[in-house]
Amino acid sequence: MAFDATMEAVVPEAGAGTRLEAFIRGRFPGSSLTQVRRLIAEGVVRVNDRHAPKGYRLRAGDRVRVERAPARADWTPAPAAVDGVLVVYEDRELLAVAKPAGVPSVPQRPDETGTVANALVAHDPSLAGLGRTPRDAGLISRLDNGTSGLLVAGRTRAAFQELLRANTAGELRKGYLALVEGIRRTPWPTRIRRPLEARGPRGAVVVAGAESEAREVPETRILRTRAGVEGTLVVAELRHGERHQIRAHLAAIGHPVWGDVERGGRPLGDGGRLALHAAWIELPHPRTGHRLRLETPPMEPLASALRAARLPVRQREEP
Repeated sequence: MAFDATMEAVVPEAGAGTRLEAFIRGRFPGSSLTQVRRLIAEGVVRVNDRHAPKGYRLRAGDRVRVERAPARADWTPAPAAVDGVLVVYEDRELLAVAKPAGVPSVPQRPDETGTVANALVAHDPSLAGLGRTPRDAGLISRLDNGTSGLLVAGRTRAAFQELLRANTAGELRKGYLALVEGIRRTPWPTRIRRPLEARGPRGAVVVAGAESEAREVPETRILRTRAGVEGTLVVAELRHGERHQIRAHLAAIGHPVWGDVERGGRPLGDGGRLALHAAWIELPHPRTGHRLRLETPPMEPLASALRAARLPVRQREEP
């Protein structure tokens, strides 16, 4: 069912106090909260002919107009080949791919086709609709658009659920390579434990707070470093990863990732690409339980950035 292109409604007495985004989702059943918030931020939603923030509490009699319908949340990615997305490993239960920097993990609109999820559905149509949302194509986690490297998908409902359980339980080891600003004159910490907070419009910027030993605080383990001329290669590991965790944690100790301009890193061309690469994943196989290690060598722009920092590009960085 397609939504009408526009919607106009007057808030009834019973709707007084409702948040704007909740009101809109109620008028567009099955719509995506992400898309509703994006439309509000773009000014496509008007309250009494004025722009209103997503958290605006409506009053009885307010006139709400939506000039473009939000996307539904129950659509699946269209199958499409995506340049640079490579199959690293596959069997009957799981599929692992390496994505280039600049390629999103999942689509935000039904007509978007340049994502990892589109490539996965093109490779295996049975992945359509599998995952935490119908657009995930079996992916158990995502990478930032600007980050390159490994992503894993379950190919059956049982395999996906087992991989998701293992990921939530911290049974996966995820290794990253990050080229960061600066040469550290004092020893590197072996771990960074700092809470993360989303700030700015739509929570776009994640920043790290003060060091904490609280159990629920995310942890980034620093396994090894190699100093170059202008930067340092950091080999890091996550058990429980949160959005922008490595970027925010490294910036908090004075070493932002190259390409992470909003946190002080130097720019790496257009498109917000980062010198950050998901290099390996160790996980229990969803059927056998045996440990499986998947790897992929550095991709662009990390490979070129390493050469610029006069650091050798190695096919495999030992953890």
